[in-house]
Order: sequence, then structure tokens, then C-alpha cells
Amino acid sequence: MSQPTTSQPIASVLLQSARPVDLQQLADVLRRRHPDRPWKVDTAAASIQGGDHIISLALVEAPKPKDDALWERAGLLWRDGRQLVDRHNAHVVVSATDANAGELERARIATAVVGGLLATLPEACAVIWRDLLGREPQRWLKDSEQSFAPAPGYPFLLWIDILPFKSVESTGALTVGLFSYIGRDIECDLPGMALPDLVGKVALIACQIIARSQEVKDGEVFAVSATERFTLRHAVSRFNGVPVLRIGAVTPRSPAKRYPIISPATVRDHPLLALLTRAGLFDASSPDNHVELQPASYESEIRLDAYDQGINGVLSRILISDAYVAADQRARDALARGETGAAREALLPFAGEITKLQGALKLGLSQGRVFMFLPKQSMTKLS
Repeated sequence: MSQPTTSQPIASVLLQSARPVDLQQLADVLRRRHPDRPWKVDTAAASIQGGDHIISLALVEAPKPKDDALWERAGLLWRDGRQLVDRHNAHVVVSATDANAGELERARIATAVVGGLLATLPEACAVIWRDLLGREPQRWLKDSEQSFAPAPGYPFLLWIDILPFKSVESTGALTVGLFSYIGRDIECDLPGMALPDLVGKVALIACQIIARSQEVKDGEVFAVSATERFTLRHAVSRFNGVPVLRIGAVTPRSPAKRYPIISPATVRDHPLLALLTRAGLFDASSPDNHVELQPASYESEIRLDAYDQGINGVLSRILISDAYVAADQRARDALARGETGAAREALLPFAGEITKLQGALKLGLSQGRVFMFLPKQSMTKLS
């Protein structure tokens, strides 16, 4: 067996009062609930091992910080959850340590161990999964019995939320938590489809995605029945700009416009860019300094001060570095002698840094992770 190389908190079991975990009792419960798995206890390390997976347990004699958004989402399925959670005073942190496990196997083993903890800790009042989802302990205790069942029988709905939202065309549904498995959540609306049907189809597709444990390619087709197939497209969330999979009808893209990444005012006024321009190493009109964005996605086309100030900050840090100060003097002396090639050679490393900055900003702007303009506000607090 290879040596463990990763460790990450994956769940928290909230307790009304602090109580140490009895590892031997936990192992006995797990052997009864999941007899096909070998379970070993390491008391010194406060951990339990199931196969190649090690789960560490740490009692924290303090409540988890409040997360209103998490419990607002949880309230859609567990109306009384917030009241119970507000009374908790301690929690057990469950961390997964393993060699090379995929996210599905890590989720299975952690889910089983959390289920065993709930069976041994009557003080438990809730489970928080990946700091994203809140779940009722009774539901977790029951569903976790299927932790190692083959798809679609495994308890994937303990690991993701499916939330409704209102769009212009119809009611839609989005996932929270699927990102951990493939780097994207699902966001879709299918005009004319009732919400329960839509949620069911999203659940079936999410179940298939988790079971595959691999990236979903743009344009892949997933079947939810013998007659229904859906194409999944890579997109950016209309709510928070993160990568998502869009299913079904997609709102038509509004016309795009071309904007300078580094503004004309910054190009004109910043001495670093002025010198690079003189040396022929920077061209404000080039495609490298422009990005296509959709004006309809923003409140206005007034550039954010914070965006341009951030760029100026990066440029100024380069300007005052010892390496640049020396190169600046060599370049100016070369230009005064008419030796443009020598000036370019002195400044080339810094022109490369500007090119990298432009590339990073173009990618961030295109993916909705960086904002040149004020984005339109989210349509729902739940998102």
C-alpha cells in the first residue's frame, strides 16, 4: 500500500455537547453496518482505516462558525434544522487521508464513517458536508448504509444540493457540491418542464457524473431514460461566474464588444508602458490588449476603479524593482544613442511580464472571475 499523501477536512458532525469519540465502539458499528470492509483503529492517531483509506477524527469543543447561506439552503429540505444547529456547542471534524483515491471513493468512506459516528453519538444534531451542505442526522444515518452501493444506489444526494431558481424563460435548477467532483456544477432551465421533473433529471445526470469520476467534455450527451438524452455544454454561471454545465435551453448570447484590457489612460500615463512602447515592445491596439465581453452582463460600461487600480499596482511594483530600475537606465541610454535593439534586449523580460498579465486578465474576464465592469446582481440569494 502506498503511503498517505493527502489530508483534507471533508465533514463535521455537530454535537449538542462535547463527547470524545470512542474509536473502538465506532469500529464495531462500522463492521456491523459495512461488513465487507476491513476496519482498523489507530488510537494514537485518532483515526480509523477502511481499506486504503484513513479517516482522522478531531473533537473541537466549540461550535462551528455560523453560515446563514448554508442553512438557508438546507432549510429547503430540513425545515427545523437551523433551530437545532443553533444549539450545538461542539463538533467532530472528519478528515480523509489516502494515497490516490478519487473523489467518489473518498466520499464513500467518509460518508460511512460519519454514519457510524451518528450511531455512537446521540448528541449529534447535524452533519455539514464540505462546508457546503447541511443534513439531518437521521437521514444521514439511514442513507449512509448504502455508502458502498453501486451507482445509482449510493447516497449521492447527501453530497450535493439541487436548488430551484427563477429564470426569464422558466423555473430552473442548479447544483451545489458537484464542483468537488468535476470542477463544475450544473445550472439549467428547460422551458415547459415542471420543477419536480427538472430536479429529477438533474439528479440523474449528477449521479452519472459522480459515478464516472472524470471531466465532462463540452457537448457530451447524457441519457436519463431510454428516450431522453441531453447535451451538456460548458458555460459560465449567470449567478456567480463560476464554471458550470448548462443543460437544455440556453439564453441566447447578447452581442459582444471589444474592450482594452489595460486602459488607454494607463497606457498613456504609466512610465513603464510608455518606455516599452518606445522600444516597440508594447502595442495598446494589439489583440493581446483586448477582450470580448457581453455588455448585457454588466450594470454599465463604466470601468471599475478597483480593476484599473489593480493593474496600476502590478505595473508600479515592476517599476520599482531593482532589476527594472537597472534595465530602465540601460534602455534609456540605448534609445538616446539610437540603439533600439539594445533597449529592447534590456526591457524584454518586463515586456514578457506584461504579456502574462494581459493573458491572465483576459482569461479571468472571459470566465467571469475578474470584472472590468460592475456585474449584474445575482437572481437569488440561494445561489
